[in-house]
Amino acid sequence: MRQQLPADCTGPYWIVGEGVRPNLRHDSDLFTLDVISTTERSFLLLHKKPVLDEWAEGDALLIGKLVLYDYQRCPRVTSDSGLTDYLLLWPPDYGARVENGEVEIVDGAGQVVARVGEEVRLGGGAIPGDWDSEKYRQLYHELPGDCHGPYWIVENED
Repeated sequence: MRQQLPADCTGPYWIVGEGVRPNLRHDSDLFTLDVISTTERSFLLLHKKPVLDEWAEGDALLIGKLVLYDYQRCPRVTSDSGLTDYLLLWPPDYGARVENGEVEIVDGAGQVVARVGEEVRLGGGAIPGDWDSEKYRQLYHELPGDCHGPYWIVENED
């Protein structure tokens, strides 16, 4: 049963829905994030910390389209098969910018490595989605609620 708020809880109020985690953690041991804002929207670029490299399975190549859905703040890659889309955790020195209305991901030298809407080839590995793993649950709960898995640790662009 739901109860009314106490009288001394004067607004303003925001309703975010059940199960939503709008948090933006800036103290995580697993990742850092950049908030990039344009006149049209804001999005998040997530950067892995070294500990996540140990969590990735194998050394693989992810090929697909870089997308930024209207209802999520984190860029993802939709695999060529269309069966999976991955939330990306980029190297620490990568960044994002908006040029001529296009969202671009750049490496530490400022070179464009990916553009939203275009195909990308990203080396790295997936983090196994194991709810029995304390590490996986920690990552899930620390990331913003709309930045859910499956997760891909980006090592490089191919």
